[in-house]
Amino acid sequence: SIIMTIRIKHITILFVILCLLFVATYAAFRLDGLWSKSRGMQVQSIEQAISEAALQCYALEGVYPESLQYLSEHYGILLDDDHYQYHYTYIGGNIRPEVKVVRR
Repeated sequence: SIIMTIRIKHITILFVILCLLFVATYAAFRLDGLWSKSRGMQVQSIEQAISEAALQCYALEGVYPESLQYLSEHYGILLDDDHYQYHYTYIGGNIRPEVKVVRR
């Protein structure tokens, strides 16, 4: 009877430990997915800010800017070259530039 009680306690403890491990593993995978989604949203926000600044330049000056440097100097776009790589393709003064941002 005492041996049976000890076995039941061990089985219960083992079951609780396994449940906790399962919950911790599930939470870790969910957090990783949320973190990845958040980073993707940051990149989209930066791309959108650059595109909107280029459009504002077009509205005010009549042409799209030839470079990101121009947007940075005249329209307040802050570039973080340590964490992001920027691809700004100027096509022509009256054609919207292509903007792509990649996290390093």
